[in-house]
Amino acid sequence: MRALLLVASVLVATPTAALAQAAALDNGPVIGNGPVIGNGPVIGNGIALGAGFATGDGATTSTVYANGVPTSVRLEGTRFRRLITSSSTVVQGCTTSQSGYARNCGWLSDGVGTCTAGQTVVISAGSCGNSGIPGGAMTAPSLDTSASPAYATPNAMLRVCAGTAACTYAQALATATTCSTSGPGPIQSFTCPTGGTYNVLAGTVTPTADRVVVNAVASTGTYPVRLSSAEVLALRFYASTTPNDPSVLPGEADTVELRFEAYVDAIGTAGALTACSGANGPATLTDNCGWRASYVTGCVPGRATTVGAAAGGLGSAIGADPMLRICSGATACQAAGAIGANDDAVAGAAGALVTFTCPASGVATVMTARKKSGTINTRFEIVPEAGRAQSGGYARLPRLVVPFDPDLALYRLVVSSAPAGATGLPATKGTICDGAGTATGYLASLTSGTWAPRTFVNPVPYTDLAWFTGSERRLTATCTNGAIYKCDQIYEPWRSPFAEDQRVACVRMVRADYCGTGEPHTVEGVPIAVDGAAMWDGTTTFDPDFEAVWTPRGASCVSSSKVLALIASGRRPGATSVSCPTVPFTGGGTWAPNPPAECTPSTTLSSNWLWNLVF
Repeated sequence: MRALLLVASVLVATPTAALAQAAALDNGPVIGNGPVIGNGPVIGNGIALGAGFATGDGATTSTVYANGVPTSVRLEGTRFRRLITSSSTVVQGCTTSQSGYARNCGWLSDGVGTCTAGQTVVISAGSCGNSGIPGGAMTAPSLDTSASPAYATPNAMLRVCAGTAACTYAQALATATTCSTSGPGPIQSFTCPTGGTYNVLAGTVTPTADRVVVNAVASTGTYPVRLSSAEVLALRFYASTTPNDPSVLPGEADTVELRFEAYVDAIGTAGALTACSGANGPATLTDNCGWRASYVTGCVPGRATTVGAAAGGLGSAIGADPMLRICSGATACQAAGAIGANDDAVAGAAGALVTFTCPASGVATVMTARKKSGTINTRFEIVPEAGRAQSGGYARLPRLVVPFDPDLALYRLVVSSAPAGATGLPATKGTICDGAGTATGYLASLTSGTWAPRTFVNPVPYTDLAWFTGSERRLTATCTNGAIYKCDQIYEPWRSPFAEDQRVACVRMVRADYCGTGEPHTVEGVPIAVDGAAMWDGTTTFDPDFEAVWTPRGASCVSSSKVLALIASGRRPGATSVSCPTVPFTGGGTWAPNPPAECTPSTTLSSNWLWNLVF
């Protein structure tokens, strides 16, 4: 976990009061393979997330294409890794009960690596205690386990093949299996083949119904190799407007095509980022020193876009007279290359406000600087924010401008074609993160897995509208103004199933999904402090700001007094109370969404649970 403070959507619920249902915040169309473009619930204020994109395995009809050819893709964090595309039975399911490292079925492409021919390479997913090449592998519990799962390192296996083709056991450069001395954790060395390219297959010694996440690393060279920017922009994703469509192909009457118009992998540098000699910042807008390039914004190509910092009711500045400079694309720029800049929006007053024409890429870099003053070496903070001009000022566009996180690549994802009559689509030049019929330009990141409705039948039927299913074969777009993106910034779910579970609990918290039914009870802009089980002290329940304990399935318990105080202060306009549906539950089965209990000093937390304060 890297941070503790979110400014997110929060509204609270009393555990025993009558339900006063709030409407879901639907600011974006659904992505997936169901009705319209999908069939999922709204997550936060961004995209309504559905069944995700099926990424294929290279051997069957795929909904992902590259340059017109079916392909297989998978994420490494939030970026695409290169995989092999093969019809070999090695990467298809076993038709009989087979196990062990020598089997030639049931393997999954983990990635492609490069190395220097003839050099020794060590590939590892656990390293058997070798801290120099850690890697890792972990089993995620199956769908119907409790809210406090026990994580385990599986009997993971790796097979290394020359080039970019799947290989049999007899053809492999190396096969790594469970360590005999220090527990599961495959590690093996091999000689880099002629041509300098190899690929890794992953699996488990004994097939399991649980999901296995393998994080393989190499001692030298590059592994896994990521797709280049050009390769990312060549990808096309296809979804069907026909529910449960078993075959989604380009050109069909019910097929929607989506593609990336921009890929932000990093922010390019410029001389303007160097410190000003003998000063704490630039004296004028044209000075090319003392600037920071840490913010990126989406926008609508060709449209006037406004960004402010402590001006026009947009953004903020602490300890600084802010200046703004806007650069086209994801790169810093010098003054001569800027597409917009401003010092004082109002003469004599600190605060910057700049209006610029959005570039064709739909992406711009927002540079900030503290104007030169007599105060040296003091801390300051400048937070820019976008707005839309309206009568008497500007309407805020929260998180259209976001600080660029190196771990979260950003994408401008658009609908490039759709059937006549398809509904829920953004307006022309809008992104998939914009509301139906609108165009604002919100960017998205990507994550593995899906949020989609799941109906439970025991002990009585009920539906969780935001059930998370982890899967490397599905991708979900996470909009910068949505709950998932905010939580991805903190918990980095690609690290392990444990971190993934904490992210799911965080999403429940940010959306105030107390009941675990996927119903949000939120308003935007409420500060939240969040921490994990390791920092839990039962006396925290006496803190007047304490709100709830969160699990991947919803709230475990809440503070009724905090709930009532937040409702009384108008944090949930139009409601006096919230409660959860009561589902008869006798224990010993699937967790059911009953009203959460009152948190007490004796409350204990499982390792993947969170707790939060609301201010």
